[in-house]
Amino acid sequence: MLQAVDDALKSAAEAEKKTSNGADEAFKNAVKMLMEYGSDYHPVEAVAERMEKAEEEDKSSLKILNRLKEALRVRE
Repeated sequence: MLQAVDDALKSAAEAEKKTSNGADEAFKNAVKMLMEYGSDYHPVEAVAERMEKAEEEDKSSLKILNRLKEALRVRE
């Protein structure tokens, strides 16, 4: 799995700013392997879903902190 990710990154680096079918295929392969890994080792909740959930919780926490900051702002 790590080799597939490494190959994808290497293909992208070699292609630089050009379009590369080889790099596209390498990334598709790496994504497929990562998805399989996620379903094999994290069957209850996919890794991508956990990442989305964590991002939403982070944004929610930031909103709460900003509201508190605004409410407790020191007046000049």
